[in-house]
Amino acid sequence: MVANSLRWITRDLNVMPDDGGWKRYEMVDGELYIARAPHIRH
Repeated sequence: MVANSLRWITRDLNVMPDDGGWKRYEMVDGELYIARAPHIRH
């Protein structure tokens, strides 16, 4: 039995909240990764 069988698809990005660009949503092989956007001084 797989512990987490949830697989994200690109259509799922449409339901992500609009946070003004503070978070970066990325999917790799069906897994969702959320990271902070780079700072302007980055």
